[in-house]
Amino acid sequence: MANGWIPNTHPIAAIGHAIKSQFRGPYHCYDVVPEDVQVKWWTEFTARITWAPHHEWEIRKVYAKKVKKRLRDMLTKARCKGVRPHWIGEQAWDDLLKYWDSNKFKEKSTRNKNNRASTRGGALHTTGRKSHLEVALGLERKYGRPLDPDELFVATHTKKTGSWVDDRARDTYEKYHERLRVIQLEGAEGSNSQLPVNGVKKIQCWKEAAGGKSRGRCYGTGDLASNIRQGVSSLTQVSLFVQATSHTHHHSAETEALRQEVQHATERADAATARADAATARADAVNEKYAKLEEQMKLKVIRLGFKEELLNVEN
Repeated sequence: MANGWIPNTHPIAAIGHAIKSQFRGPYHCYDVVPEDVQVKWWTEFTARITWAPHHEWEIRKVYAKKVKKRLRDMLTKARCKGVRPHWIGEQAWDDLLKYWDSNKFKEKSTRNKNNRASTRGGALHTTGRKSHLEVALGLERKYGRPLDPDELFVATHTKKTGSWVDDRARDTYEKYHERLRVIQLEGAEGSNSQLPVNGVKKIQCWKEAAGGKSRGRCYGTGDLASNIRQGVSSLTQVSLFVQATSHTHHHSAETEALRQEVQHATERADAATARADAATARADAVNEKYAKLEEQMKLKVIRLGFKEELLNVEN
């Protein structure tokens, strides 16, 4: 579902463990990690986390994003502390320090900092290590209904005091409700009451208020941004692709079970045939042995008869 996992804590911890267990070089970002090391990280992850086969595609898609972010967070923490973690070797640490001190890294860091402070780049929220998906599903269980985008936004972008995390959050919330009122008034022409707005229009309304989607992201939705698409009425709505994939895998599982059943029956038949062939071979061997024994007995009888005739002649 979307770009997150439920629960989120255990998979993230498993990714962290995989990185720590196989960190052999100055990997300042995931893109420079050798392919064989990436495979080892994935293998270590799969040894700790299990899932249904029909979720494989979604798991891999989310993992690809989470492992990059987890590595980035772990390295940022180590860099800020200035102390080599136990999972980074001395040589790798020295090389990382040189990279962090380079003009290339400083320019990139400044550029990213400016992006985060910009209108479209800022993304302050209060979810901590909880994903937006976890927060959304928790609120849906609490309310007993699908969550509106502004309800999720309030839960993830306001402080304990009730104030917004920044001006952008407040402005986006106000823009959303302004657009919502316009839609309600347009739908209520000729009526004294405002008509309710359906979920599809609310999602579209939020997308516009948030400034649209950029590189697969939409402000205020976190890992649920991929669910903002044509015809979706809730941020937690499962995509048609996932439903189709699940349906396909369901039939694939039935087909696989039938194939295995046929295979087992064939194996049992082959085993029975092998046992019958072995019994036939044993019977043939016994018959052959008996025939040889019978032939030997006949020869003995003939030889005895010949000896008797010789004795009679001599006498």
